Amino acid sequence: MARVPAGVDPDDRGVAVWDLPVRLFHWSLVICIAGAVITAQIGEMDLHERFGVAVLVLVLFRVTWGVVGGQHARFASFVRGPGAAVRYLRGLGRGAQHAPGHSPIGGWSVLAMLVVFAVQATLGLFATDDIFFDGPLAGLVSTETSRTVTSLHHLNGKFVIALVVLHLIAVLVYLLVLRINLIRPMVTGRTRDHGGLQPVRQGHPLLALVLLAGVAAAVIGVIYG
Repeated sequence: MARVPAGVDPDDRGVAVWDLPVRLFHWSLVICIAGAVITAQIGEMDLHERFGVAVLVLVLFRVTWGVVGGQHARFASFVRGPGAAVRYLRGLGRGAQHAPGHSPIGGWSVLAMLVVFAVQATLGLFATDDIFFDGPLAGLVSTETSRTVTSLHHLNGKFVIALVVLHLIAVLVYLLVLRINLIRPMVTGRTRDHGGLQPVRQGHPLLALVLLAGVAAAVIGVIYG
């Protein structure tokens, strides 16, 4: 019997794609974004603030993990130029195999969401409704500035919703049209949609935990210290 390489599932020959920190980040961000949107709609602003701070912590963690994390988690592995994105789309149109990790299109989508989410969470720190709620850092700026930031927070919130909707549509298109399941690997960490793939280096969970704790302590210290 042939020896199965480390990281490859011996039953379906699936190969490890997403390390545990990336998967936990992804689903935690889903919960926090949903929580922030819902609590804003129902007027639970204290909870909304907590979800917003959690989003900022998660995004900053993902940025650091994009430098020191597993192979597919690193920005260097999926941030590519426009030419790569065009070639990828042409390849999908011809039935080319989808490689594991973020595609060139997906890579730019990740960057866009990280930027928009970070901007939204940061703006929220200085926002005010002039009645019941002030962001934790609203006192550091003038009332007029806080009102302007609040308007930008509301405007950027529309970009947040738009990017989330586009992301969901893309996942459905991959699943229903291209027959590529992007959800399962983000749950299990492995993919079966491959052709002779080799195992990749995975990020260490303990390192991720230390980074997350450090980022959380820094963010909370700056905001509430």
